Amino acid sequence: MISALSSKYPSNHTLLKTPVVVSLATLLMLVVFSVPLILFLNQYHADLVTEDFIKQESRVLNEQIKQKMDIGDTIALSFARNSRIRDALLLEERLPIIQEVSGVNRLFAENTRFQNVQLHVMTADGRSLVKTFNLDSYSQNLTMHDLVKKAVMTGKAASGINIGGAASHFRVINIQPIYALDDPGEVIGFIGVSQGLRSIIESFATHKVNYALFSPLLNSSETSSDLGSRTFTIGKAPYFANNSLSSIQFQEADVLDEVLHLIDGKLIYTQPIVDQEKQLLAVHAVSIPLTTFDEKVWERNVEALYILLAILLSTLTVSGLLLLVIKRSVIKPLSVFEATIRQIISSKQYKTPVEIHTEDEIGRLSHQFNLLLQQIAELIHSLKYQQEAIDSSLIVSKTDLDGTITYVNQQFEKISGYSAKELVGQPHSIVRHPDMPKEVFADLWGTIKSNRVWKGQIKNLRKDGKPYYVTTHILPIVNQQGVVIEYMSIREDITEIVELKESLEAAKEMAEKANQAKSQFLSSMSHELRTPLNAIIGFSQLLEFSDLTDKQYSQLGNISRSGRHLLHLINDILELSKVESGSLEISLEEVYLSELVEDALNMVEALARQRGILIHCPTKEQLDCCIRVDYTRIKQVLLNFLSNAIKYNRDGGQVWVFAETYNSEECLWMRLHVKDTGFGISQSDQENLFEPFNRLGHENSNIEGTGIGLSIAKDLVEKMGGHLGVESTEGEGSDFWFSFPVCKQGSGPESTPKTLEVDHSVALKETHGPQAVKRVLYIEDNPSNRGLMQDIVSTVEGVELSLAPDAEQGL
Repeated sequence: MISALSSKYPSNHTLLKTPVVVSLATLLMLVVFSVPLILFLNQYHADLVTEDFIKQESRVLNEQIKQKMDIGDTIALSFARNSRIRDALLLEERLPIIQEVSGVNRLFAENTRFQNVQLHVMTADGRSLVKTFNLDSYSQNLTMHDLVKKAVMTGKAASGINIGGAASHFRVINIQPIYALDDPGEVIGFIGVSQGLRSIIESFATHKVNYALFSPLLNSSETSSDLGSRTFTIGKAPYFANNSLSSIQFQEADVLDEVLHLIDGKLIYTQPIVDQEKQLLAVHAVSIPLTTFDEKVWERNVEALYILLAILLSTLTVSGLLLLVIKRSVIKPLSVFEATIRQIISSKQYKTPVEIHTEDEIGRLSHQFNLLLQQIAELIHSLKYQQEAIDSSLIVSKTDLDGTITYVNQQFEKISGYSAKELVGQPHSIVRHPDMPKEVFADLWGTIKSNRVWKGQIKNLRKDGKPYYVTTHILPIVNQQGVVIEYMSIREDITEIVELKESLEAAKEMAEKANQAKSQFLSSMSHELRTPLNAIIGFSQLLEFSDLTDKQYSQLGNISRSGRHLLHLINDILELSKVESGSLEISLEEVYLSELVEDALNMVEALARQRGILIHCPTKEQLDCCIRVDYTRIKQVLLNFLSNAIKYNRDGGQVWVFAETYNSEECLWMRLHVKDTGFGISQSDQENLFEPFNRLGHENSNIEGTGIGLSIAKDLVEKMGGHLGVESTEGEGSDFWFSFPVCKQGSGPESTPKTLEVDHSVALKETHGPQAVKRVLYIEDNPSNRGLMQDIVSTVEGVELSLAPDAEQGL
């Protein structure tokens, strides 16, 4: 078996093979998946750069516009607070206003980088009064201009990018309200500051970024039937004349949101400009070279490639380290493990330990393996001695599925007289005794073929022809798949036991015959003894009516008591002999407990009165049940309990009779108690209480008894299917009880509960008047008894006695 298992596992395999293959496969997978990963990262980084570019250009553009808005607000506020302008505006005088605002372009061009700042002074209703970019043009109606309309309607400042004044291109415009000098809440006009977009172009140009503003091809006075289809081209301002974006056009639907466009090798960011109604007015466009975009994407890709390369290198490093650790911490100890196991298998020396002294799992495994080896060695040692013990005492054999013997031990050879060579290869019937019934072997084969163990006693035949007996256990032996492959028989030689049993059965038969003879002897002897004993007792009672002295009367009383005691002893011995011989007949019937108790109490009433014993009787409800017993025998048991409770009680003591019910063995049981206040029984004496003729130390007392009444009572109760027991405390009293299953309730005869009290008075009944003569025939073969009866009848008036020695003469 071991060699077969070894052939399944080649020795050239190693645990490192799998980790190496896994490491190489992991590396290959990383390389293979790196190509789509790089493509994914490139696209991901392009999206990130696009997002960053949109955020950056949007932020720069908004900052530039905000800066111009802040400058415009500052300029507008400074002129809106000019008192000369405010006075002239009330009267709509242009000259003072022109004097104040003239030269503003020159002034700002000299002191700032903003070279195209224009002012526009308007009336409170939005009419143009003075403008610096065209001093000869007056009274222009600006009420429909988007920002002017907003300022006039709200009376507050308005700013944004829109078409400036009469110009055809968009500018940064700030409109500030001008309030009256005497009433700060009254708007008397507006001043507008407009700035071109040249500074924004220049600011973006310093970062190698191109900026332009795109406006619709339709003029502001024209309309389109479909605003979503408008085309936006570069603005008409002169600073857009040579812009590289001048050849590009946008469709309105493509620039409604902030978007990044790839057009003609350029990346163009567009930001819409909308009016108060959210209608598209113009579009900011910021362009960067595609090479700049690619450089930023490549920078991010390089960072990702470095990370990927670091992961690959880390994977290779970790894999190599893990392989080294596995080789040192796992492969090497397991090699030691394997070598030790090979040595154990080849040498079968199971005490050879595995020498691995590490504190890791393999070290703990080797420690547990060494413990297992110790247990295996101990088990083999134990099995060796068990095998020796079995071979020295039991008969062991094995057979194939057809019953052909394949193995026998030495004990089989010794018992059968055959050698192993003679037995192996032969059917097991070689030792079968011809007296064995065929049915036994049919049952045997049916049992073991159903994969069960057969047990039984078989009579076999030795080689020398002598029979021998064995107890046999035949066990089916199964393989790991649960299929029976052979049978093992374990037998024990019981020839001596069988022979002893046969001799014991013969002795038992002789003992039963002797016991029967003893019972017959006791029966005949008791009859022969009772006949003269009755005569002795009878004559002693007759003598009591004679004229006797006190001494003679006392002596006569001793004769009478001794005679009654001897008669009682003879009756008990006869009863005991019937119980022991099994000739005692039991007739079960339904007995009502109340009737039984009342009958027994009536019989012991006189004895209780003599001792002054008070008997507490149960009520009708307590005895309202029926038990299935022999009435005569159960009354005999109860009378024994009651008489003992009176005899072994104190003068003036008490006796309680009571019953209880309980559930046992899935039915209702009744237990009847007789409890007294007598001397009690010690714990040591209780163990011998039911032994025949054992009176527990009362042999020499004046209490009459034979010591076999309780023994007979116990046997009678158990023969009727009940239980009998006692509970007693020395010096306090005893409680004797018997119990039977209840067969019926609620239908017993009526009984009146009572307490038997002591009554020392004697009621004498006298008979007066003439009586009729009664003739009595007495048949008795014993002359003494015939004489006794004649003397007894002679003391009774009105009786004529006829005597006969046998039945024939009596007839």
